[in-house]
Amino acid sequence: MKTEPFIAELDRAHAGRRRALGAAAAVLAAWTAIVAVYWDTVVGMAHIWTRSETFAHGWIVLPLALWVAWRSREDVTWGAARPWWAGFALVALAGLAWLAGTLAAALAVQQLAVVLMLQGAAIGILDPTVARQLAFPIALLLFAAPIGEFLVPTLIDRTADFTVAALRATGIPVYREGAFFIIPSGAWSVVEGCSGIRYIV
Repeated sequence: MKTEPFIAELDRAHAGRRRALGAAAAVLAAWTAIVAVYWDTVVGMAHIWTRSETFAHGWIVLPLALWVAWRSREDVTWGAARPWWAGFALVALAGLAWLAGTLAAALAVQQLAVVLMLQGAAIGILDPTVARQLAFPIALLLFAAPIGEFLVPTLIDRTADFTVAALRATGIPVYREGAFFIIPSGAWSVVEGCSGIRYIV
């Protein structure tokens, strides 16, 4: 009789593992379908990760999110799977955003929309409690979207403003034209690498 509580606890643990594996398989299947449907957009993101040092971290975002989720598996309450309509609503809205981005030829919007679809699919498939407990790795997926390049021209201007102001404050004469400026020691310019976009990302 003393072994019954132990057996019951073991059964609950096995049931939890089965539910976890089932949920993981369903999420991966949904992600595979999304990637297949929006393959061109995903390939476009991969090209940006490859060519841009600013967004090279995109290659490790998904493995990192999966690793964090796997590491947290013992702390997750794997209840009976209850699809969550809010997640599927996010998928639908992201699909509309992708369509709008396609019509407007806004690649960044399309790429962000695909990432939001992946997040929405995970939220929709998982139990609401599980989705909340895995909120961090799900949110981490946002960093896969290579967005922020539109900020570069503004950041270059602000960096040039600050540099010129600092030079003038120290009494160094400076002539500025856009992102280019000339001081007695030579000509200088603020380039993308100096804009601060990497720090923001």
